[in-house]
Amino acid sequence: MAEWLLSPGLRSILELAYFVSGVVLACATLLVLYQIRVAKRTLAALQQQVTIATAALTVARDDIRIRSQREAVVLAAARCEKFAEHVLPRVSANIRHIQELGIQLRAWDISESSFDDSAYIQRPEVQTWLASTQNRRESLEPTLSVMNDLEAFAIYFARGAADEAVAYPVVGAIFCAWVQNFAPQLIAARTHMVHGLTSGPYQNTVELYKLWSIRARRKELEVSADRISRELSGLPPSEVRPIGTG
Repeated sequence: MAEWLLSPGLRSILELAYFVSGVVLACATLLVLYQIRVAKRTLAALQQQVTIATAALTVARDDIRIRSQREAVVLAAARCEKFAEHVLPRVSANIRHIQELGIQLRAWDISESSFDDSAYIQRPEVQTWLASTQNRRESLEPTLSVMNDLEAFAIYFARGAADEAVAYPVVGAIFCAWVQNFAPQLIAARTHMVHGLTSGPYQNTVELYKLWSIRARRKELEVSADRISRELSGLPPSEVRPIGTG
């Protein structure tokens, strides 16, 4: 049996099989190496595609942001133009009508009050002013018209549709002044103290006023600080030294 296993014929077959298996193994190794190389190239291509897609997404996002900013600026300019052409004349006419009825307008001090503070309008002087506007239809209607115009103007900027920073230098001062003029009526409307009126909270007017009034106050403080700094720098230091320390 052993002699048969070691016969030259079988030995030749085994040697041939061994040789063939080596060739097959070498081919399989080459195939694996080729597949690894292809996989690396595919991965590099995918990474490049991801990089390109990321860059395209960044460009698209920047384009949307720039377009949105441009549209916000354009809308702000359009609202300021409409303010000058329509809102300003209409509000000015209503204010003249209110003043012709003997109602005095003033810049009410609302720096320490909330537009939701009903206690503010319980003050005697505020109650007197509110009575003069609420008890007569001819004065209440133009007052509410002014407040509605302010709200219609403010909504674009308070909600971010228009760029408020563009509008502020143009109409910020007069807008805040009108809000201060009609602050008691605004608070009364927000706390449902206007007879026969369900007007809503005028939230956009309040938000835009707070934003712009804080900016104006900050600017005033910066100007004051700069003036004080310049005055201090112009004053020479002075002191009286104790005897013997000079």
